[in-house]
Amino acid sequence: GCAPPNPRPVTTIVPSTVVPSTVVPSTTATTSPGPTTTSVIPAGAASVDLGNGVVLTVASGWSVQDSPTSSNDSALMTYNSNSLLGILHVEVGQGSSDGVQNTFDNDVQGLSQGSNAVFTNLQLGQVSTGTISGTNSNSNFQESAEAYFNADLIVNQGSTPVAGEIYELQNNQSNNSELVVAFSDTESDYKSIQSDVVKMVDSTLNGPSSGGSSAGGTS
Repeated sequence: GCAPPNPRPVTTIVPSTVVPSTVVPSTTATTSPGPTTTSVIPAGAASVDLGNGVVLTVASGWSVQDSPTSSNDSALMTYNSNSLLGILHVEVGQGSSDGVQNTFDNDVQGLSQGSNAVFTNLQLGQVSTGTISGTNSNSNFQESAEAYFNADLIVNQGSTPVAGEIYELQNNQSNNSELVVAFSDTESDYKSIQSDVVKMVDSTLNGPSSGGSSAGGTS
């Protein structure tokens, strides 16, 4: 297959400001360039511009920890309430000309191998691929690949188990793509935040004025 020419950095998934010490040691180093902004987002009040015309609407109760800058093309959102922790990492880049499945495979490999790996023991469930319902040629993305996963999140003092989903969305004309990695401590905890994750992913499909599309719901 044809891999993206510039593999995306994924080290911003675990900056030190994100996870309380009860889950990930507070000594976790951040390697993400650029300033960090933190704000608790009230319902419907904020969005994050991911570039290339893609805007994510932040779900109520989630905090924006990192936003895209000139040197960092990813964004990071966290949810921390009643001992429930959620993390969502999203970035837009150029996908593989061989399609969304190949882009997904390349990005998953980057998450778990090489110097920028953030997971060990990454185990994927069944990967679901297909056309995103409700999208058209004017949508940001028309194709998706997604899978549940279990893994150990790499931290400075070892690792901690997590569970969640990986989404890959891709435009079938320009090959512009979006990688979303969302997870929590356990599968049951992730289920508690999954509806928020799906809403945020869906918000990037057609822009804030469009609706009816859905990239979630498959397993």
